[in-house]
Amino acid sequence: MDTKQTVHITEDDERFHLAFEHAGIGIAVQDTDAENSCWLHVNRKLCGILGYSREELLKISVLDLLPRSGQDRNSLLEYYKQLLEKKQPHTARECRYIHKNGQIIWGRLTLSLANRRGRDSASIISIVEDITEQKKLELQVMYLAHYDNLTGLPNRAMFNERLNQTLALSKRNGWTTAVLFLGLDHFKFIADTRGHAVGDALLREITGRISASLRTEDMRARFGNDEFAIILANVGTAQDAAKVAQKLLEAVARPVVVSKEEMFLSASIGITLHPADGTDTDTLISNADVAMMRAKEQDKNSYQFYTAKMNARASEKLQLANQLHRALENDEFILHYQPKIALATGMVAGVEALLRWQRPGIGLTPPSEFIPLLEDTGLIGLVTDWIILTACRQAAAWRDAGLSDIRVAVNLSPRQFQKADAAQHLLTIVESSEVDPDLLEMEITESLLMRDPMDAARIVTALRTAGIHIALDDFGTGYSSLSYLSHFPMTSIKIDRSFIFDVIKNAQNAAITRTIIGLAHNLGMIAVAEGVETQEQVAFLTTHQCDQIQGYFFSKPLSAEDCGKFISATNRS
Repeated sequence: MDTKQTVHITEDDERFHLAFEHAGIGIAVQDTDAENSCWLHVNRKLCGILGYSREELLKISVLDLLPRSGQDRNSLLEYYKQLLEKKQPHTARECRYIHKNGQIIWGRLTLSLANRRGRDSASIISIVEDITEQKKLELQVMYLAHYDNLTGLPNRAMFNERLNQTLALSKRNGWTTAVLFLGLDHFKFIADTRGHAVGDALLREITGRISASLRTEDMRARFGNDEFAIILANVGTAQDAAKVAQKLLEAVARPVVVSKEEMFLSASIGITLHPADGTDTDTLISNADVAMMRAKEQDKNSYQFYTAKMNARASEKLQLANQLHRALENDEFILHYQPKIALATGMVAGVEALLRWQRPGIGLTPPSEFIPLLEDTGLIGLVTDWIILTACRQAAAWRDAGLSDIRVAVNLSPRQFQKADAAQHLLTIVESSEVDPDLLEMEITESLLMRDPMDAARIVTALRTAGIHIALDDFGTGYSSLSYLSHFPMTSIKIDRSFIFDVIKNAQNAAITRTIIGLAHNLGMIAVAEGVETQEQVAFLTTHQCDQIQGYFFSKPLSAEDCGKFISATNRS
């Protein structure tokens, strides 16, 4: 049918009435005085869509079925006006109706004109398709596109939109606007050890505290797993932004109780100012992120304002990370070995393998500058595999050279434990080196074990069963949970250097050191002290029957060749 022609309706046409009444969409007829009229005819489907009986609908003004906002009413009247002026069906548009139960119903409304046969007057035909569920889905999709589902906060996309708007206002009004980046310290560790349900509960609690610390007009958003971003429009001065940051730090630091367990979090905050530190969204967000990372590198639980030096440092770190990607394939990594001395005999009982980076044109780079980057870039797993293989081969080489069996210790990265087949993966590396597993020791930190104690116990047991020795590194600096310690078949405990440093002058550290030595012996383990640098420390550890010591007092880390010479000279004398 040509939609530009009028439609002739015969009221006594039975076929029309059947089609009208049983149509799968809502249909209604009204006169052309749309603003004052009721529907003259409605079909069964329209009654079902709106929840009214036919008799009820025919008594209600069409406009009374709309929400009480002028926008809905004006939109429909404009639609009627366009139809009557153009005398042709108009493009369908969305329209809101009020269901009899008070809920909003979304319809896709199409209007057309129909002349009654034998009469001069025309009628308006309304075709209504219920799209309420479709609109709910669209709104949900729109919500997910702009809001974080867990916390209900705006997400990165919506934050960027709001920041663009705020910067435009700031420019017109001469305001100072601050952008804050807040990152939770050690959140991932808590989520990994306590489970993601606990992590989610923590995030919801922190979200509430952040919101309570800000003005209503301050924009807050969740940017990542444990990162939040905040806009302080018309903040006044940098000092005002600092006061807000301090308030946020204090709010986050209050203890949180989840599942009857009290937990403590801290945050690091980066602050950047518009227009001083940048005039566009991307620059300000990037600078705030750089400042936050600087706060994490410093003391944590602190805030840092952005400076140009930070950007230079971030650029340097990116360049360093790019170089690290090539370092392994270019054979730029080497191992140095620090001897461990048995106090009972004065002989070298073993060595610890320590990673060094021989950067082309620069020389040896301190581990503190690149080990964290290996972790951040995910390269630490591959590099740790290389360390284990290289250390095993060195142990075999020393044995072949006629030295007494020297056990080589390597530090395991948390990424090694995150593999689904972690134990088999490590054992395959050792087997490929063809070294006796008894010559290898793997050092594992408390925090690594406590991420998933049951899984860690399974991995450690498999390694120990294969003959590999296991050392608990940095004991006393983490959980120090004695109940869990008995589940792990450790062969030695290493006393952290932070206790040894002032063991002579600090009575508390002296007591801790004695306790750890006694604990190790009671559990049938060897006690090893790290960071030994003075004769007084050696005397204290000897008096209290520490088994082995490691530190600059006897030797700094040495190249493989120099360490072989040191072992030969020390163990021969």
